[in-house]
Amino acid sequence: MGKQKQLYLIQVLRGIASLLVVLFHITTILDQYTEKTYLYNIFYFGYSGVDIFFVLSGFIITYTSINSINSQKNIISFYKKRFIRIFPIYWLFFIFFLLLQIIFPSYYATPFKLNFSNVFSSILLFPKHIMINGVSWTLTYELFFYILFSTIFLFPNKKVFFRIIFVSILVLFLQNLFNLKLATNNSWLNLLLSPMNIEFFLGVLVALFYKKISKQTSKFIIFVGIALLFIAAFFITNGIRLYNYNFNRVIYFGFPAFLIVLGAVSLERKTHGIKIPILFLSLGDASYSLYLFHLPIVVASIKIASKFPHIMNNYLFLNMFILILIFIVCFMSILIFKYIEKPIIKQFNSIFLK
Repeated sequence: MGKQKQLYLIQVLRGIASLLVVLFHITTILDQYTEKTYLYNIFYFGYSGVDIFFVLSGFIITYTSINSINSQKNIISFYKKRFIRIFPIYWLFFIFFLLLQIIFPSYYATPFKLNFSNVFSSILLFPKHIMINGVSWTLTYELFFYILFSTIFLFPNKKVFFRIIFVSILVLFLQNLFNLKLATNNSWLNLLLSPMNIEFFLGVLVALFYKKISKQTSKFIIFVGIALLFIAAFFITNGIRLYNYNFNRVIYFGFPAFLIVLGAVSLERKTHGIKIPILFLSLGDASYSLYLFHLPIVVASIKIASKFPHIMNNYLFLNMFILILIFIVCFMSILIFKYIEKPIIKQFNSIFLK
C-alpha cells in the first residue's frame, strides 16, 4: 500500500469520541451527586464515544500495520509500539489518581484497595481489574484486541486471517442475536466472546474496503451513519433497548460508527487538501490523555461544586460551571499531551524502537 497518509478526519473523530465520553460522565455524575440534569440529559448517549473508539482502533491498527504484517519478525516491534502507546501514560495517571484517592478520599473514592492483587491486575489491565480510573476497563478490551490482531503475523496467507475476521463478526453477531452466549467464569474466554470485539473487527473491515468507496458514496455513508447514531441516541435517552447492554451498544452505536469511519476515511483519501481547524486536531491528538484524565477531575469538581447551592440551584450558573469544567479538562488534556504524553512516547520510542 506504500507509505500511509495521515488521516486528519480520523483525528477529529478521536477528539469527538473523547468529548462524548466526557459529556456522558458529566451528565451521569451531576445526576448522581446533585440530582441535577445537564441540558435535559441529551448527552446520556455519550458513552457511544467508546464504541467509536473501538471501531477507530480496529481501523488504525490495520491501516498502520498493513505494511509490516508480511514478516513474523515485525511482531516484536508491533508489541513494543502498542505497549508504548498504552502503558506509560496510563501508569502515570494511575499513580496520580491513586494518590488523589489516598489524600482526598472525600472527593474521589473508588472500591480500589491498595494490595498486591489489585495493584498488579490494574497495572497490567487484566480482565475485571478493580478500577482506580473508571475508563480503564476499555483498555483491557483494547489490549486484548491487539493480542488477537497480532496473530496475523503468524499467518503465511493473510487472506485466511481476514476471512477469520469475517467469520468472527458473523459468529459473534448470531451468538448474541439469539442469546447463545456460553456461560463461563473464565474472564479471558468472556473477553474472547464479548460482542464488543465486533466493533474492533468492523474497524478492520474499514481498512480493507475504504478504497472501494466512491467520493459521493462516502458522503452518503457518513450521513446515514450520523442519522443512525442520533436515532440510537433518542432510543437510549428514552430507555428503549432491544438487547442486552453490550450487544445493544454494538447495534445502536457500533454499526453507525463503522459507517461514519468508513465514509470519513474514504472521503479524505479521495479529497485533496481537507482543512481541519487546529483546535479539533489538537483535541484529537490529546484524545487519549483526555480520556484517561477527565473522570476523576469531573467527579471531584462536581462534588466540590455541590457544596455551593447558589451554583447548583441556578440553571445559568450551573451550565456556566459545566462549560468551564469542559474547557478546563480539554485544555489541560492538550497540555498533558504536549508536555507529558508526547515526550514520554518519544523517549520510549528512542529507547525501545532503535
